[in-house]
Amino acid sequence: MRVLGNWSLGCAAARPARGAIGVLGTLGTLGTLGTLGTLLLLILFSGGDGGGGAVAWASGYHPPFDRAVQEAPWILHHRVVSEHAPRVDLTDLPMGLDVQLASHHQKFIVLDQELAFVGGMNFNVSDWDSSDHRVFDQRRMEFDASQSDREDVIAKTERPDIIPRKDYMMLIVGPAVQDVAEVFHMRWSHNISEGVEYAEHATDFVVARDQAPQPDGLQIQITTTLPEPFWEHSIAETWFNAVAQAQEYIFVEDQYWRLPMVVDAIIERMQQVPTLRLLVVTLPVNETTDPGCAWTHTTHQQLLAAFPNRYATFQLRAFDYVIADRLAWNERETEARYDGISVHSKMLIVDDKFMSVGSCNKNNRGLVFEGEMNVAILDPVWVRQQRRRIFANILPATAAATDDVVTWWTQFQQAADYNDIVYDNWDQEGFDIDLGDDTNPDPLPLSWRPEGFVHTLQFRTLSDCLIEDIGPDIF
Repeated sequence: MRVLGNWSLGCAAARPARGAIGVLGTLGTLGTLGTLGTLLLLILFSGGDGGGGAVAWASGYHPPFDRAVQEAPWILHHRVVSEHAPRVDLTDLPMGLDVQLASHHQKFIVLDQELAFVGGMNFNVSDWDSSDHRVFDQRRMEFDASQSDREDVIAKTERPDIIPRKDYMMLIVGPAVQDVAEVFHMRWSHNISEGVEYAEHATDFVVARDQAPQPDGLQIQITTTLPEPFWEHSIAETWFNAVAQAQEYIFVEDQYWRLPMVVDAIIERMQQVPTLRLLVVTLPVNETTDPGCAWTHTTHQQLLAAFPNRYATFQLRAFDYVIADRLAWNERETEARYDGISVHSKMLIVDDKFMSVGSCNKNNRGLVFEGEMNVAILDPVWVRQQRRRIFANILPATAAATDDVVTWWTQFQQAADYNDIVYDNWDQEGFDIDLGDDTNPDPLPLSWRPEGFVHTLQFRTLSDCLIEDIGPDIF
């Protein structure tokens, strides 16, 4: 039996044929999720008022799946709109709206209660990327892209459909797998009892408790945020506990950077420990359209004012270049191709001892009322290895692996400073330069190449956000 809980299902899928389901996209390396006679149970988050409109809303992201979702007995749509579910008041917004914002945001798969994947990746084609994060990667194309389209990307004459993406999934074996299955079972059983859509086709199942601890396993905990009627907040508990014990550093890599309730705890801890540092890798925000701009800017300015030398934020950019022939002028130009890497990660590491990774973003809603799942790991050797691996992926290849916080902090700053200079040089030239030598097989000097992905990221003040008056728990 395979169970899957996900916020969005946007990869190519088909109705079960003789009991098998082939899933391509985010986890394409898994090949076929189901085999002949395999049972697959699936919970998708839906919205709306519960009729056919709810199905249309949920399946609007994945048209190939629409017909299957209307008839499939192995799917339950769980809407956070029952009488038990929290609703969010948006009256602080200029529009004076009162709309549902809560969702089940968990992303996990359990295979035969023996193997589990937990992390931040949706079942969407847009969530896949390699760790190289190449600007031109023909594998980051829509599922129905033609061979010709993919060859154009390989030749660097066209960009892929999807920009580079950064995220994490944890592969779990051992007793914790059945803890993941238990979360699914809680939601599945509750949905049946509530009579949600397709519940009449669903049956209960039993979560086995027969997995022995791994001989050299890690100390891990499956943590969640669950809305009513479960009202579980173990992700928040582990984060607060980790921050309260931080001594050397707190590392955040996340899609969002706006969680006032934890930032207050971080500030308190940094005041207690004068050497504690906070390094954040995140995304820029759009000051005009992003309703989370206000709390992102407020968070940043608050930390920057208090700890100007112990707090730093960075963004990630991928780079490549193409040689363009200008026949009219009988010359060749070298053109830069930059892509901001879509950081979809939800990563927290403290002191090379503690890691939390999963679906929970660095915003209050993920800790309070969203349906989330993370894996918390307490293991100094393993966490240090993974932190080194993460840094090696985004820092220049010349940056030596180190466990000294001051040293790697300096590596980040130096890498960002250098890459900012390279980016500004390209910007001043309109992102194309004439090197004047059409016989040079590699005409781009090293001084025009960024090293690694790290670039500086600064957020301006609250007054620069179009939407300022918004509650801290919403976005």
